[in-house]
Amino acid sequence: MSTTALDVDSGERAPPSEQGVLAAEQIDLSTALKVSEEIYRKLTESEAKFRRLMDCNIVGISVWDLDGRVLEANEMFLRIVGYESDDLISGRLRWTDFASSQGPDRSTQDMVALLQGGG
Repeated sequence: MSTTALDVDSGERAPPSEQGVLAAEQIDLSTALKVSEEIYRKLTESEAKFRRLMDCNIVGISVWDLDGRVLEANEMFLRIVGYESDDLISGRLRWTDFASSQGPDRSTQDMVALLQGGG
């Protein structure tokens, strides 16, 4: 039994010279979809593990942006830095306020150096 590939865009049968290419593209798409699904599954598992670690409060964990805003923090982190959840919710919690004993300017310089690989 012989099968012929359809041109996806036009819905017409592809010429025999293009059928192999179309079949290869379909396999590539299928493989890409499987890989994408696997990556998504692993990401979901990783996020769940991180969330469990954050929620158990055995270590202080925060998520922040480069502008200095702390976006998320668990209760242990808030206790360590002397803030409360209201500070986090209101947006008053900034890593630049407590990350360096030499002040926020030094914290920013340290972060830039770290991100540039100079740690």
